[in-house]
Amino acid sequence: VLMVFDKRSAERMYKMASSIAKDKDGEITVLDVVNVPRQTPLSLTHGFGDKGLKAIEEFKREITGSLRNRYLVRLAHDPTEAILQTTEEQDINTLLIDFDFLKNNRKLLSLTTCDVIGIRLRKPFEDDIKNIIVSYDKGRHSDLGFEIANSIQKVEESKIRVIRGVVENQGDETEIVNRINEKMFELNLPKIQFEKVYPKTKNMLVSSELTKNFNKVNDGVLILGAGNQADEAFSLKALELADKTTKTVLIVRN
Repeated sequence: VLMVFDKRSAERMYKMASSIAKDKDGEITVLDVVNVPRQTPLSLTHGFGDKGLKAIEEFKREITGSLRNRYLVRLAHDPTEAILQTTEEQDINTLLIDFDFLKNNRKLLSLTTCDVIGIRLRKPFEDDIKNIIVSYDKGRHSDLGFEIANSIQKVEESKIRVIRGVVENQGDETEIVNRINEKMFELNLPKIQFEKVYPKTKNMLVSSELTKNFNKVNDGVLILGAGNQADEAFSLKALELADKTTKTVLIVRN
């Protein structure tokens, strides 16, 4: 698991990284990228990394547990390039990164070969992590969302709720529900709450009803799949749902 370090959110992000690493019997690499102005050659950056090293040392003292962790500080003109190099060198399976850095970063999204989790955190995270809401679109991104929810609930004893916004015909929807049940069985998940949400009228988008449903509880981590579009990294529906919620959001891309 590679976690891109940001001092403001590192402790909260690490909670999720450690849940995934524990479940997969993996290790965590914490990467702090120090941005170097383009006009400064990397050969003349003596002392540039000191601030990054200090922040990492402070972070190390704050975290507990027995997981195998590596800590890297990289100086780079292009943070995206530094992240891509690290995913390759460290043989990374899962990347955790700030969603606002990720969402318009075509280079990172098109060149990463691992699972990507974009995270938008909010302050009352300790309360959020106890309730996990999986918005189940169809497809591989949603399956990954399920797996991440399962990893978190094993460590945090979170309650999981699965929400399906109904948009297909009855036959397709039955297939999707069967897929959800299969996934729960595969992950050995205890019976969890499953709800279907319908658009109010034929021409209405289901997203407004989904938002209402998510907001039934104040606290929660909302897990969204990236969507099934071919030309964009994230579907407009996923972005809209992420923007309209007040919860911590994980947008996952397989």
